[in-house]
Amino acid sequence: MSRASQIVLPAALAAALLSGCPPGPTRPTTQPGLVPATSPAKEHLAARLELPGRRFAVGDQFKIRFIVSNPSSRTIKIPAGPGAPIKVRIWRRTGTQWDEIKIYPLAAELTTRPWQLAPGAKRSFEMLLTVEPDWPTQDPVAVVAELNGRPGLQAMGIIKVTSAPTTAEADRPSRPSQP
Repeated sequence: MSRASQIVLPAALAAALLSGCPPGPTRPTTQPGLVPATSPAKEHLAARLELPGRRFAVGDQFKIRFIVSNPSSRTIKIPAGPGAPIKVRIWRRTGTQWDEIKIYPLAAELTTRPWQLAPGAKRSFEMLLTVEPDWPTQDPVAVVAELNGRPGLQAMGIIKVTSAPTTAEADRPSRPSQP
């Protein structure tokens, strides 16, 4: 490799990285449970995710609650934009990394009005999710909710998915308990 190409190649790579390529979705951390939001310091917003449990079977429906709070002493304006007020991403653990497998809502919605969050106020958003057959079973699954338009403002919970019982298993009578 010539001396010129040794300089040009790293410079081209650096230019590509700094050119403003849109970042992909924010990958979740590997810590289970409630993870504090990582919001920009200037916004002073915090987020938390509430899940009704940690184990679900394929076909189960569960409601998540994403709560945004303003611990600052000033009102924070949230602009309107296309899409639902929150996005929920489902991630699977694969080896040493996380891979996104689903994003909700599946259909486009429109946020038509900007809103504000007063000092000390909270606002919660709920979404009903159904555990789909293609969600991984017996592996950690991350449920990550984020405020639309602010991918850095997110909270995460880890769940475990079990496969749905087969027809034969569901029809089998349970054993009577021993006296």
